[in-house]
Amino acid sequence: MGKRLRLERLDEARLPLLQSWFADAELDRWIDYPAPSWYEYVTKQPASYPCMAYEESEPVGFVHYGTKPDGTVSFSYYVRPDLRGHGYGRRLLLAMLDAPELTGVDDVWCGVHPDNVASLRCLAAAGFLHVELYPGDPSMLKASLSRQGSARGGV
Repeated sequence: MGKRLRLERLDEARLPLLQSWFADAELDRWIDYPAPSWYEYVTKQPASYPCMAYEESEPVGFVHYGTKPDGTVSFSYYVRPDLRGHGYGRRLLLAMLDAPELTGVDDVWCGVHPDNVASLRCLAAAGFLHVELYPGDPSMLKASLSRQGSARGGV
């Protein structure tokens, strides 16, 4: 499976690296480009955690998670394009689930396009087995994980 991935808050110096991944048409298809205005917004929001994922010193992915007013956590994630299909997505999600900011959080979810089969498979492999129509947007799906009563919940 490989070593556990390390998450570090995205700093402005790493934004160009993250943006460079969007030369990949597949990534650009599913996720909005991380413009400087996006960076400024997400880094000023309370309970917002944009993080690069590293395997040792190598950046391998990105996850942005945040606590919602209802106490749930929503997130978006992606793997560096040249590393897709090698288990980094699952490892990235598991690292996020172990983040200290998720201590005591029972419900974690993300929106995903139904045609994004790779992401749906990755989410399922990490335990996000409940999939339903996204509330308010029937063109999207909501994949969620309930940690109530699990070994992870309230870690």
